[in-house]
Amino acid sequence: MAYTYEQIVDAYRAVGVAPGEVVYVLGNIGNLWTFEEPGKEAVLRAHYNALIETLGPEGTLVCSAASLNLCNTDIVFDPDKTPSNMAGTLSEYIRQQPGTLRSFHPFRSYCAVGRHATYITQDISRAAYGPFSPEARLIELNAITLAVGITPREATSTVHHCEQMMAVPYRYMKEFLHPVARNGVIVTEPFYLYVWYKNSDIVRDKCRTIMADFLETHGAASAPLGRRHVYSFRTRLFYEHVIELMKSNPYIWCETPPTVRPWQQ
Repeated sequence: MAYTYEQIVDAYRAVGVAPGEVVYVLGNIGNLWTFEEPGKEAVLRAHYNALIETLGPEGTLVCSAASLNLCNTDIVFDPDKTPSNMAGTLSEYIRQQPGTLRSFHPFRSYCAVGRHATYITQDISRAAYGPFSPEARLIELNAITLAVGITPREATSTVHHCEQMMAVPYRYMKEFLHPVARNGVIVTEPFYLYVWYKNSDIVRDKCRTIMADFLETHGAASAPLGRRHVYSFRTRLFYEHVIELMKSNPYIWCETPPTVRPWQQ
């Protein structure tokens, strides 16, 4: 059975989306299956309008606009034109809406619209995560992480901010010189990613251990929508929980502690 616009609004409200909130949305709306109005444009517009309506004029909607496919290429990053890559159709739709602002990082940018959009996306660090990054500002603003059509474990980009803040040993800061369009002029500038050591035997846990521990301790709000659910949790609460976990176990993001450790050399 097709779900309706009213059900989208009800689901978002049920998980805490409310006037004045900052909402960081991630997801795959295709997983929800059939919307009442046919066509890709219709379902994207419905979710976007439902979020904007529910947040109100004092709210802020944020999404990933990552374009990691540009990494190690000579493809120019233009914040006004470069599409997001593997961030989901809803994120790409939000990026293209009038009034949306985008942070300036060729690989890990964020888009935002609403009251705090400028603060979240402008005057940021050249590093993808860490102090003065969009993730840091989402935490400061006590944003809600909203997972649409995916599980909470699949909505954990903030964990990489935690890794950088805790200086986990299996990653290091790498400088990339990349062409970007700044004020209409193409220039090459340095940007930074906290990358892992390729010559290690790191196996990602994909946040299974971290999210299981977080959910057992704090839980997450959920509401049915279509054939899946929407979930939410506070970004700051997740950040603080992961920081505590990494404090005692810096390898908790890994499936097992790596045995090949070039960072010891």
